[in-house]
Amino acid sequence: MNNNNKKEIKFSPEWLYNSALNYLSKYSSSSSNLEKILERKSMKLFGNSITETSEIKYNILETIKKLKKLNFINDKEYAITKSVSLLKKGKPTKIISLQLKSLGVNDDDIKNAIKILTFEYSNEKTIDDLDFVAASIFVKKKKLI
Repeated sequence: MNNNNKKEIKFSPEWLYNSALNYLSKYSSSSSNLEKILERKSMKLFGNSITETSEIKYNILETIKKLKKLNFINDKEYAITKSVSLLKKGKPTKIISLQLKSLGVNDDDIKNAIKILTFEYSNEKTIDDLDFVAASIFVKKKKLI
């Protein structure tokens, strides 16, 4: 394929917004994680062609603010759905917390998600019981018994 047929991409807030929407149409994400992804993508495509990285950063933050306002990004809901998904894979609360932290979810949203998991999925409504539930799911998935 000839490289001359490729359309030249120019950095703009619209391009950034469309890139974010494209990503969010495929994956759910926290605002912090989406920020990292957009930064990497912008730098990879435009690198030295944009003189000010602060321009990129500003436009990314504005895009995320707009997406939050439109409720395309909701860190609380993301934390809950991601923690349920991890619990169903047999992950204990410590791993769930660490995973959410690595994805840029703040501590309050993590605690809220763990609390909701505890009340929804454990019989005794304790974190230890929730970890027991996760362990039993893990054992069933790995066919250890």
